[in-house]
Amino acid sequence: MVAVESRTNGRVNPELPVSMLARGVIGWIHLFGAVNFELFGRLNTLVEARETYIRHQMREIARLIGL
Repeated sequence: MVAVESRTNGRVNPELPVSMLARGVIGWIHLFGAVNFELFGRLNTLVEARETYIRHQMREIARLIGL
C-alpha cells in the first residue's frame, strides 16, 4: 500500500485512507482486464456463458474490494 500512497503525488483526496485507495486500484485493474479480455475475444474459447461469467466476475471483485 505504501507504493500506491507514494505515487499519488497529491492527485487524490489526502483524507482518503490508503487501504481504500488500494482497493479501488485493485478493482480498476480487474475491471480493465475483464473488459479487455471480453473486447478482444480472449474468453471466446474458454467460457460459453460469457455474460453470466462477466456478471460473476464483477460481483466477486465488488465483494473483494468491499462494495
